[in-house]
Amino acid sequence: MIFLIINGMLVVSAYASLVAKTNRCKCFCGILTAVLSVVSLLLFLYLQESSGGPDYGQIIFQRVLPLGGYSLMFLLGLAIYLRNKKPKETTES
Repeated sequence: MIFLIINGMLVVSAYASLVAKTNRCKCFCGILTAVLSVVSLLLFLYLQESSGGPDYGQIIFQRVLPLGGYSLMFLLGLAIYLRNKKPKETTES
């Protein structure tokens, strides 16, 4: 149940980071997307190992593709954060 809630929050935060109007909101949602994707990935691995692991010959579909999807969500959140954060102002004397 927790896994489904976190995945739902992940999808909502990814959508919000793409459609938000302010940079602060985009940065917050980008970080939230990255963090939630890591938490979802860890929960996915825990649930898969507790149920016995992937079936023989199905490791690509049952482990590698979901890992790639969560990794892409992490990179999406990180990219949105880095693109929208404000650069530090430098003062030259």
